[in-house]
Amino acid sequence: MFTSDERERYQGHFNVSDFGEEGQMKLKQSKVLIIGAGSLGNSVLQYLAAAGIGMVGIADQELISLSELYGEILFSEDEIGKSKAELAISRARKLNKNCLYNCYPFELQERMASEMLPLYDAIVVTTKNSPMLKLVDSISDRKQLPLIFGSVSGFGGEVSVFNFKDSQALHHYYPEGFASDSLKSSYMGFAAGVVGSLMAGEVVKVLTGKGLTLEGKRLVFNMYDLSMTIDKLE
Repeated sequence: MFTSDERERYQGHFNVSDFGEEGQMKLKQSKVLIIGAGSLGNSVLQYLAAAGIGMVGIADQELISLSELYGEILFSEDEIGKSKAELAISRARKLNKNCLYNCYPFELQERMASEMLPLYDAIVVTTKNSPMLKLVDSISDRKQLPLIFGSVSGFGGEVSVFNFKDSQALHHYYPEGFASDSLKSSYMGFAAGVVGSLMAGEVVKVLTGKGLTLEGKRLVFNMYDLSMTIDKLE
């Protein structure tokens, strides 16, 4: 059931064709974990909280820094040195009090991650950090948890969905991982907002079964030349 506050808040969703109250109820009953509270995590968290996901967790041990504020629009200059995860959750609570929030402001170790990830229905990975990505991908594969992955570079970025329907784990398509020179790509801040929005959309579709998803595919866009492609991963 929806409260009167929720009915007013989600009226726009209720009126969307092929979504309605059924789709919104699925979101309310879902749990999503976001790995990374940087620029992509900022964007994904805001849209998932606003969308009414029942429980949202975010994990990130990093602190806010001036050099990253151009893409991390949830934070401000007077919060430099504070926990990204804690501040991100604080912002999300102010956006939508109806959701439950879990904050993990520390580095995930294998044992803890193995216990934590299965508590959620979908995992969002916003980092190419090799050890973390491999750990989350391995656990998601073992537990068959849908994994929504995104990255940003330059004027664009990419989004994919793994461990969902007929798609396999990320390491099946990227057995060597990502090139070391792509792990910390430079990017335009607004491009992170676009990638985060696309990722949030994939999360909603995965959880509700609505629409076409990017399982086993790679959407790549570049706002510099207005290009976008969707390729099937092999």
